[in-house]
Amino acid sequence: MKSIFRCQSFLKISLLAIFIAMNLVFIAPAGAVDIGSQLQKAGTGLYEKEQPAPLATQIGNIINILLGLLGVILVIIIVYAGYLWMTAGGDTEQVKKAKSWMINAVIGMIIILSSYAIADFVISKLAEGIGAE
Repeated sequence: MKSIFRCQSFLKISLLAIFIAMNLVFIAPAGAVDIGSQLQKAGTGLYEKEQPAPLATQIGNIINILLGLLGVILVIIIVYAGYLWMTAGGDTEQVKKAKSWMINAVIGMIIILSSYAIADFVISKLAEGIGAE
């Protein structure tokens, strides 16, 4: 019974870490002060407005961020499967469960890496086509 409670607390800690990471990535930048616009309003000449990135580049950046988050989730799944395996204590069912988690994580990693390669190729060709490099 003791290992079940440790497993549940591990899941709670993992979910809390994911929640904090998501807040740092998505919510914290929304409230950040735009220093560049403040310098421009003050007329200091220290900040010149940059041109917005082309649409293909913006889409590529969004895809890269999402694939990075999927990679973080993949690492968490592998750590969870390793934890299950290490705490199995000779229980063959738990070892089989941990092995299936690891196999699924490796399959997920293959899918993530191939989708990254495809997205990178398509976005670079789109950027080449519209003249943005």
